[in-house]
Amino acid sequence: MAQEEFEFNFPYSGGTNVWLTVRNIAGENSVALSITENKGQFIPSYAVGSETILVRFGEREAEYYYYVSPSDYSSELIFIVDAQLFIENLKTAGTTLIQCNFFNEGTKTITFDTSNLQWEH
Repeated sequence: MAQEEFEFNFPYSGGTNVWLTVRNIAGENSVALSITENKGQFIPSYAVGSETILVRFGEREAEYYYYVSPSDYSSELIFIVDAQLFIENLKTAGTTLIQCNFFNEGTKTITFDTSNLQWEH
């Protein structure tokens, strides 16, 4: 979960948290960012290569990752395109900063404590 809570404008008032989820389904890894309780929206990306997030793993130089939106067109969830590379970098970073754009809220940076991540998939 994000270390800070964002206060977005109406109608998303009341605190917005962003979750970073790493999962393995049927042997395939994926990484998602999600907004809890419908309290905000990511900028949708329905084609690979149309939207990016900026990620900094620990003290390394920041790099861009493409993302896509889910097939149900929901705007509270995005999937990182190169999940395996992202996970490998995530496993070596104590802190991961992700900068992304939110609908009507601009660019925000989310800080994740990833120091205890153990991922064997």
